[in-house]
Amino acid sequence: MRGKLWVSAIAVGGILICVWGAGHAQEKEKAAGKKIAIRAGRLVDGKSDTALTNALILIEGERIVSVSAGGAAPAGAEVIDLSKATVLPGFVDTHTHLLLNGDITAEDYDVQLLKQSIPYRAILSARNARIALEHGFTTMRDLETEGAMYADVDIKNAIANGEVPGPRMQVATRAMTPTGMYPLLGYSWELQVPKGVQYVDGVEGARKAVRGDPLKDITELERVKFVMKGGAVFKNYVR
Repeated sequence: MRGKLWVSAIAVGGILICVWGAGHAQEKEKAAGKKIAIRAGRLVDGKSDTALTNALILIEGERIVSVSAGGAAPAGAEVIDLSKATVLPGFVDTHTHLLLNGDITAEDYDVQLLKQSIPYRAILSARNARIALEHGFTTMRDLETEGAMYADVDIKNAIANGEVPGPRMQVATRAMTPTGMYPLLGYSWELQVPKGVQYVDGVEGARKAVRGDPLKDITELERVKFVMKGGAVFKNYVR
């Protein structure tokens, strides 16, 4: 993003961090009734054809309760002055992989699965979540962990519990794919190399994989990802 839109995205991220910032139980109780009034020079609400000028955004706890043109902040509300900025609603990224880093080439992918531990990748994932929030993304749909098992659930819970800053997360844990797809290529057949997905064949296999997810009660299976292409072992041949 450039110019005002970039500044506004960062501004929104900063606001949400302030609202998010009640990290512990007592602080959360106090924040539940806290009122914040944001004075925005320009507000792009995603509905109108033109930006709303001199907008007043009122937040109570973690919810936006009103948006109006002009007006005065209610008594007792904390006022955040963004009268020289353009403010946007939080962005939503519907396809992310927080547990992968960099512009993923085959070499990058192999290094992360073969040389980096899941705890190390989870730490980087928490960093990625914070960066996303600071850039204005308030909701992210993470579509599988690429070999990091259920670490996305831990990141989601850490954010929800106020331990680390980040957007609201919807997670898919381990993606599914038919046998023979999505392997690490070029290694000796004697080696058991990690897999970025779980192999699932047929309807019954898919049902078993979903029902057998040990974290289904935690994740409520918000998303199930099934990969039908990518990294096939055989060229010009489908078994």
